[in-house]
Amino acid sequence: MKSDAVLTRQALRAARKNGHEPADVLVWITNPDLRAATLRFFDDLRVLDGDVYVLTARRLSCLYLTLVESGMQRLPGRVLTDRALMLEAAEALDGRHVVLADDTVLLGSTLTYLHRDLTSAVGETGRVSVRAICRDTGQSSSMLIGAMDLQASIELPTSAVAAFSRELTRVLFANSTPYVSDFVMSEAARTDASISPAILGSEAWLVADVNSSVLSSGSTSTYSLVPREPFQELVASGLSALSPVLAASALAAKVRVFERAEGRDRFVRYAPFVLLGELTEDELASAADQAARVLGRPWTSLVATVRSLPDPRQRALATHRLLQALASLQLGVTMKQLTTPLVSDVIVGHFASLSFDDVSVELNFGATVRAAFAEIVATLSERRPAGTRSRGARGVASTGTTSVAVQPDSAPVRTAVSRSVRTPPPAVSDMVDVIRPLTVIDPFVDVPRPLAGQVAVVGMTAHAVGLLFAYISATVEQVERRRIRRMRSVNAFLAEFPLPSSRTLNKGLTFEEIVTAVGGDVTDSWHRSLVSFAVDVCNDVGILVPSAVYDAERHSVRRQYRIGENSGLARMASFADRQTWLTPSLRTTVIDPFAEEDIEQISAEDYRQLASVDQKIHKFFRAAR
Repeated sequence: MKSDAVLTRQALRAARKNGHEPADVLVWITNPDLRAATLRFFDDLRVLDGDVYVLTARRLSCLYLTLVESGMQRLPGRVLTDRALMLEAAEALDGRHVVLADDTVLLGSTLTYLHRDLTSAVGETGRVSVRAICRDTGQSSSMLIGAMDLQASIELPTSAVAAFSRELTRVLFANSTPYVSDFVMSEAARTDASISPAILGSEAWLVADVNSSVLSSGSTSTYSLVPREPFQELVASGLSALSPVLAASALAAKVRVFERAEGRDRFVRYAPFVLLGELTEDELASAADQAARVLGRPWTSLVATVRSLPDPRQRALATHRLLQALASLQLGVTMKQLTTPLVSDVIVGHFASLSFDDVSVELNFGATVRAAFAEIVATLSERRPAGTRSRGARGVASTGTTSVAVQPDSAPVRTAVSRSVRTPPPAVSDMVDVIRPLTVIDPFVDVPRPLAGQVAVVGMTAHAVGLLFAYISATVEQVERRRIRRMRSVNAFLAEFPLPSSRTLNKGLTFEEIVTAVGGDVTDSWHRSLVSFAVDVCNDVGILVPSAVYDAERHSVRRQYRIGENSGLARMASFADRQTWLTPSLRTTVIDPFAEEDIEQISAEDYRQLASVDQKIHKFFRAAR
């Protein structure tokens, strides 16, 4: 008997072949009432005829992009994410009808903060409407929901909402929609089956296969390209030409690739990432000024708008977000400029034909940024740094669902750009003490660096990282939610949790803290690489969410990772299921992300060791109940 996943994929292919409605991409949502509620939700939003639509949570914005790309009519008025609001002056919303929308409402605290701020911004002559696809009847606060007059298309028990949350993530993955909102991405490009082997076999980068068994659909694949020399040098050169401060603050650079197979066709989308380290307000200002001297009016105009914002916290976060997007845009342009002999003619032609996705930029950053970035891309494209080619063998490390190509023998994976700017010592996040009991278990599986052509299992690293966030959710966030549900008024809630940063939901761990928490050594580049790809897996599943936080005492902005809407998935067997305990056989042919591979069992002793670690971690969850 065929599995539900196989039947769903067949239904999706049939829907596309027969030219059905765009909403057929929702076939991954197994509950027909929920599918209907999701469609009804967007119809209801159009009827409201808002001036501005604010899509809360990156998942809803990604879902909106997926449906629009499939032919759904766009919402009227301006549509942007809640993160894009930090780039908006309050006056832009004065007197407007703002529609605040979310996909699922678990408690209602995030919407409460946004509703408060938006109500203040629209003034007495404006209004704010709040809508959601579904409301969790078991967890949501009636007090918070009632104060906003939130209306949901459907109300469901907690178990059904959790299932819907997982299925929404699968909808995005199955349609190759990057689960990101802080970076630029390319439009989906239609190619043939020859592109993937050429890209994955190139010597220009290291390759990380970051597919999760939770999302596996058999027709969709995702992996990361980590620049190696001389591509690495080109990336560093491009960033340095923009801003030495920006280049020095870059902790890592990689390109996420999302590919979907439909028959002989492949639909590929790229999302270039440059992750910035902690930056002080002075460093942010210096980097912005340095970039302005290169980019001119479009960038200068954006910087002037941000500096006009009255709140120093908002100014710092907005500047950091713009600089991170600019750095990622530079990486994307550098990729489009690659030439032979660094990469093959096939790759050169493919990359050169890519276009940045204006719709996602406008949604995630606003129309002003979209227009400015279009001019900035033209300016960056005129600057072509020179580079040479280096040769070398490649090896692959894998989870059975996660692999990373590395340099042979003892050469470690290294970040694309090294940090040289001296900043204050890293701050300790609020959640470090919460996860301290887990660090005693030392769940990190120290996988040896593979030799050329070898494959090593690293899946327990992703499982261990995911369990950190599941543990925070179970031991702190769920307790906090119960306390909030017992509160009798919004004023009481805001008195105890005056800012979003007051909530456990919005407190997280830095990358270095995650490496340490799972027993890794932050000075070991291989450990950092394993954890970075584990973060990719957990991000795509929705177990963790990347965000930036402002430290008022240090006058700085740093990147962190907080619990995601699907953090509980890390406790499920399916997240570290049978595939995690299997080792792919040695690869001797061209890499194909859709090819079937032979697998062999790891030793019984290794299995017992990993299973023992897993059992020790899970006992903490049982004790936390």
